Amino acid sequence: MTREERLKSDPVWAAEYHRKARERQRKRMSDPVVYEEIKRKNRERAAAKRPPRVEVTHKACVTCKSVFPATTEFFGPKKQGRLKLTSSCKPCMAHRERERRKDPEHNKKHIAAVYRSLKKRLATDSEFRAAYKEKQAERRRKRRANPEYWERELAKDREWRKANWHRVKLYKHKCGALQVFHVMQRHAAKLKATPFWSEREAIAALYEEARRLTEETGIEHHVDHIVPLRGKNVCGLHVFANLRVITADHNKRKANKLIEELLAA
Repeated sequence: MTREERLKSDPVWAAEYHRKARERQRKRMSDPVVYEEIKRKNRERAAAKRPPRVEVTHKACVTCKSVFPATTEFFGPKKQGRLKLTSSCKPCMAHRERERRKDPEHNKKHIAAVYRSLKKRLATDSEFRAAYKEKQAERRRKRRANPEYWERELAKDREWRKANWHRVKLYKHKCGALQVFHVMQRHAAKLKATPFWSEREAIAALYEEARRLTEETGIEHHVDHIVPLRGKNVCGLHVFANLRVITADHNKRKANKLIEELLAA
């Protein structure tokens, strides 16, 4: 009687045979060398059965059905898959993303997901955190050095104030006393910085010139202190040599900073 016949006719012997076979298999698999050899043979056997792979040079977009070269120029990168490319082409993906962003709820979820991912990476990756901070600082420096940025920001501020005039009025009503305090504080600083020998008539002429330029050009002009009255490191005087007429936008951007190029001029 062969083994196959006995396995079919004698259930008790078949159960004992399978138990012993499983025990032998466990002993073999517990040996790392034997285990790796079995894995290698299985891989070779599977590779021999697998048909030869055909090189794919083009890929069809599942959305628009167009055929493009199978490169990252036409498809986005992807971690999974044979070609490591997205199923839709880049124009279709961009169109789909534009349609999604029309939905405010989708925008909220997308922004929240981006910030969660960024926050998690900043908390865990010290190298990325340092590089991110340096990149943000560089972007701020470039943005603040661009005059168009300040013009754009001031224009947005004016538009917002026009659209939300009632909120501005409410703020002024609530913080009117605080505004008066700041105005009087600056007035007191100007009085302290005005020596007895200052050219008062020449200073008054500068203010008249600023008002004339404002009326003629339609652009608001201010009288600026080259060395600010209340700077962080130095305080200037309210004298004719320390004054100049500039646009209001330029004056607001300068604030109380000291520009050394002006001193050299």
